[in-house]
Amino acid sequence: MGRHIRNYFAEWGVLAFIALLAITFTQLAVNGTSVHADENDTTCHAAMVLDRSGSVGEGNLVTMRNQIQRLFQPTGLYDDKIQLAFWSFSDSGFIFPGFPTPNYDAPFNAFVSSKGQNTDFTTNLNRVQSVGNTNYEQGFGYNGGVMNTQDGIDQTINQSDIIVFMTDGQPNSPGGESNARTVARQAVVKHLAAGRVVIGGLVGNIGANNLNFVVNGNDNNATNTFRISTNYNDLATQLRTQIGTKCRELHPPCQYNASIPADSPDCKPPEAAPYSLVPSVTASGTVISGSDSAGFAYKVNNDSQSTTSGDTHWTVKRLVVDRGQSVDQLYYTTSESYRDGYSCDTLRGLVAGNATCDEGTSGTRTFGPGATVLSTAELGSVANTTVDDAWQVGTKLCYVFTIDKPTQKDAPTNRYSRAACVIVGKRPTVQVHGGDVTAGRYFNASDLSDTVLPNVRGSITTKSGAINKTFGSWAEYGIFAPGTVSGFASAAGFQGGYDGAVASNPDLWSILTFSNEHGEYGRFTDTAGLGAVTNMSDYFLHGRTIDKDLTTVSTVSINGNDTPTGLYQKTNGDLAIDASTLEKGKTVIVNVPEGTVTIKGNIAYNQGPYQSIEQLPQLVIIAKSIVIAANVSNVDAWLIAQDSSGNGGTITTCDQPGTLTSEMCNVQLTVNGPVIAKQMQLRRTGGAGVGAASGDPAEVFNLRADSYLWGFGEGRSSVRAQTTNTIELPPQF
Repeated sequence: MGRHIRNYFAEWGVLAFIALLAITFTQLAVNGTSVHADENDTTCHAAMVLDRSGSVGEGNLVTMRNQIQRLFQPTGLYDDKIQLAFWSFSDSGFIFPGFPTPNYDAPFNAFVSSKGQNTDFTTNLNRVQSVGNTNYEQGFGYNGGVMNTQDGIDQTINQSDIIVFMTDGQPNSPGGESNARTVARQAVVKHLAAGRVVIGGLVGNIGANNLNFVVNGNDNNATNTFRISTNYNDLATQLRTQIGTKCRELHPPCQYNASIPADSPDCKPPEAAPYSLVPSVTASGTVISGSDSAGFAYKVNNDSQSTTSGDTHWTVKRLVVDRGQSVDQLYYTTSESYRDGYSCDTLRGLVAGNATCDEGTSGTRTFGPGATVLSTAELGSVANTTVDDAWQVGTKLCYVFTIDKPTQKDAPTNRYSRAACVIVGKRPTVQVHGGDVTAGRYFNASDLSDTVLPNVRGSITTKSGAINKTFGSWAEYGIFAPGTVSGFASAAGFQGGYDGAVASNPDLWSILTFSNEHGEYGRFTDTAGLGAVTNMSDYFLHGRTIDKDLTTVSTVSINGNDTPTGLYQKTNGDLAIDASTLEKGKTVIVNVPEGTVTIKGNIAYNQGPYQSIEQLPQLVIIAKSIVIAANVSNVDAWLIAQDSSGNGGTITTCDQPGTLTSEMCNVQLTVNGPVIAKQMQLRRTGGAGVGAASGDPAEVFNLRADSYLWGFGEGRSSVRAQTTNTIELPPQF
């Protein structure tokens, strides 16, 4: 009889082995309703449901028992945070043939730790026998839609968080396959609603669509199902993988400490070893102009000898400070190399708001112990910055190097370095109209030096972008010097600026500069090769008597028709000439051989009209040194600075001593007349502006036709003049 019954159940039974995995998930389910459990409990509860239907067979049950026992061993789950339970099912209450019980899920065992064997668990597991049909609904702890409460098994069910259902066939009870799988799905839905995870395992290939439907709600959806070998030999491996994976998904461990959950407030990275980062920036120069570039170096010093910082965001802040605004506050105090908790608005406040502040290059990196210098590749344009042509002279360009999170702590949030600033400057130029520039002629042979050759040197400014021109000083005709001629164009080569960046190619803009030695411009003769300067002062003074003695005066003006023509002389001391207008027919020679003549105001000639050469006015100033005041913009005169003692012979275009700024001597000066001096100190700062004013000069020396005509009239007499020598220069077009 027992054998007959056993075969009957084997024919209709289906292997269903359910591993019910339960992670606490901070809640318990009572009568299908979720309630909060201990929020600090992070244990994963996993209940295994064993199908003891007749098709399993005693041999497979033995294998299943042995496989489940492995989960309690070190090679299994073996974890206090994972607890295991089991119950069994077939159909109704058969524990073994002929002995029904109201608890259709017996034998079962409540949750025990998977870390080590449990005697009661093993005893109850060994009581499971193979008998009966396959009732999926009872396998999920329900019968007729009502949860099983016999022997308190509902407490084990309600503590479950994950259910893994495994079967070797199809449900056949109650009411056949269609009804059996429908009521089983209803039971699964209740578990899902209570917050539990349900997965299923299939032994063999029979019933895959039913298992998919019961677990996932669709015959073809295998998301939460897996396969087990027909001899159950991989059961322990499968359960270890499935249980471990689902436990980690439902309650992942902290990445820094696996003994606490990831959502614990204690789950945070360990505090780094202490370090402190100090940013700094330095500039390679102090003044930039034109296409010059200012070089800036950026460094971070880590005071730790062993700790590398975490990922640190760094930024370069650029401040363009208005002309006339001091930047001293951006350097902080002498004892401060940085300040914390700053911003662009704070920086602008240090310069009274007279600046723009924007963010330049930025990046993120770590900083090792000691000093780290950022590379040009990291920095980009803030490593070398060119001048914006729209910036007025006197504008300051400053960079501040900032880093976020300069220590291992959360505060301070940022650190700002002391600023490094350069000032936008310019290279004033001079223009010589109507004549040549000659350096190297001498008043006295004793002035000559074999080691120091007279040179003509200027500076060139190249502006790119929309302007795209090169600007510099120039003479309309030739340039002569026994020394080097550089940065100074002949043949008006820089008039209006030369198109393009041609600073390195003077062949384009110096076609009337004499050169035949060493491949350099100039250097075409020896030290004395240009000869002595024509002694113009002797010519003007020879045979003349003093018409106005200035011995007792310090200042003179030369105005009005009552101003006498002739020689004005002051033998000792200095003389100032106030603003003057020389009237028609007046020729005045001012001679101060042992002093300095300071031109205090504009000097102009009467503008005519003139009826004859004799009406042309002319002023000749001869002095040991000549100084022109800063406010003077026009001087109509011959300027001859000649000294026999070797201590003078200088013409200075600005009366302000010391270092100049763009606010000093910035009025353009025009001198109309010949200029002869031992040394020219061109100290005007005007011109060299922005845009269309880029080529404006600071000084203009203009040899006008009236000087030639007046000189012709001075030398004219009834005596016949005979030409003895003619020098012909190339024509200027």
